[in-house]
Amino acid sequence: MPKRHFTKTKHLRLIANHRLLAFLVLLLSMLSLFPFVEAYATDHRFALEFSFLVLLTMGIYIVTIDKRIMAITILLALLTITIIGFNHLLNYPSLLLISLFLEIVFVGFTAIVIISHVLRYKRVTADKIYGAMCGYFLIGIVWALIFTLIENAFPGAFRFTPNTFVTTQAVFGHHFYFSQFLYFSFSTLTTLGYGDIVPLIDIARVASSFEAMFGQLYIAVLISRLVGLHIVHTHYQTCLLYTSPSPRDS
Repeated sequence: MPKRHFTKTKHLRLIANHRLLAFLVLLLSMLSLFPFVEAYATDHRFALEFSFLVLLTMGIYIVTIDKRIMAITILLALLTITIIGFNHLLNYPSLLLISLFLEIVFVGFTAIVIISHVLRYKRVTADKIYGAMCGYFLIGIVWALIFTLIENAFPGAFRFTPNTFVTTQAVFGHHFYFSQFLYFSFSTLTTLGYGDIVPLIDIARVASSFEAMFGQLYIAVLISRLVGLHIVHTHYQTCLLYTSPSPRDS
């Protein structure tokens, strides 16, 4: 085999083995952009949401070869972005709630597909751990959207500190709520809880409680298990390497 072809194959294999790491980096980068775009570049909100949906579609594409799942993903993505586009143009409360619901379904579907991929194989690689981390962040996004939906469906469901909002809801709509609830969601998921956003009605309190419990169980059960199995497999391979007979011994 030519050396150049071997090097190219090695690089392609390296990229294939770290696809979920790349997805994780892009996901975190996009999450970091949301608050800044919503606060300083509101005209680019639709472009950011469209890019986010494309990223989720790519995330599903790299972990599955099932054509039915990909068909559902594409149809769901097209329907979601269409409703979001109409909501940006018409600004109807009903379209807002529908778009939020579709976003919840789409992000939740992405999380389920990626976590299923992580749990499908007994052998745990570093990329599988990155996939579990992606699932964790996607779960936080799902709950942020749920909180946004609750606040828009039941105004006043959450209490915000006076300095939480720097502008009016009329300018940012649910997007500004989403930025705040993204922060609140991950604070709840990690049971950090600063107390600057407080659920007031029953449905908001129940959703917050379930997220806190789910976040702890996810870390304790899934992530810990994957990391433990990865360490065991690495140790097992090391033992085989050092205990395998050399050609001189045979």
